[in-house]
Amino acid sequence: MTRRCTPLVLCLLLVSLATLAQAAGDINWLPGGYEAALKAATGSGKTTLLAVGSAYCEFCDRMDRDVITDAKVIQLSRSFECARIDADKRDDLVVKYKAYVLPTYLFTDARGEVIYRFSGYTPAEVFCVYLRTALRLAPARTELATLQAKADAGTATPQQLARLGRLLRKFDRPAEAAKYLTQALTALKPESPEAVLAQLDKAILDSTKGTQTALGSLEGWIVANPKHVERWEAQYQLGMAQATTSQAATAYSTFNTLAKAAPTNDWGILAKYQAQILGPEAQRPITGG
Repeated sequence: MTRRCTPLVLCLLLVSLATLAQAAGDINWLPGGYEAALKAATGSGKTTLLAVGSAYCEFCDRMDRDVITDAKVIQLSRSFECARIDADKRDDLVVKYKAYVLPTYLFTDARGEVIYRFSGYTPAEVFCVYLRTALRLAPARTELATLQAKADAGTATPQQLARLGRLLRKFDRPAEAAKYLTQALTALKPESPEAVLAQLDKAILDSTKGTQTALGSLEGWIVANPKHVERWEAQYQLGMAQATTSQAATAYSTFNTLAKAAPTNDWGILAKYQAQILGPEAQRPITGG
């Protein structure tokens, strides 16, 4: 007997197929590219997500195939105005944003000013961390501008200077951050919550210098504040400082410890990824010749 689909059944089937296609789909890239994303962001108030890539970029292909089709990535991407930038056709934007490593992902405001960025291949779980980071940083720009104006006018309180220093560190402006953190720590009581957080921010900045004294300060903060809400970032930054000072085995241990202690926290996710990058070489003992 021949079976026929009724209009209702056919309609439900089409809806199901559309749902499956969307679930296995892609980020909603705006067809107008860069300019269209900025225009859309002006109207929606969203941050842009600009993917700079090339048809000849192997890692761009891998990101397209394995990462941006991930359901969690697609879900988070809906909070952005998304557009692709072809590096081979938009050399002006490559130069403007110094996007010389492909792929590069830029998060900007409606004027095209960068809020956050990262480059290279990352797994979907890590890509989601970066998307969440951009979403947190975007509204902080207004607070940063307000605090900067108060600091310039000489009316900022020590607590506000500490907060300004923290935001400047988050926005990768280390020299300015160190200036305000130092001012804040001079005026704040060492045991105050603002001072404790400013101590961490200063220790993280100093740890990039790679000296044992600087790393010791960050380690000391972690030991003294084992339950602090920012302890996970502190441990991650310690691992990064260790990794950049040729302490691969120590960094591997720091990252692994953090990944196991906070597997669902963004810093724990990043730590797991860094441990994978360091790989088995970091576990290999150093032997004499």
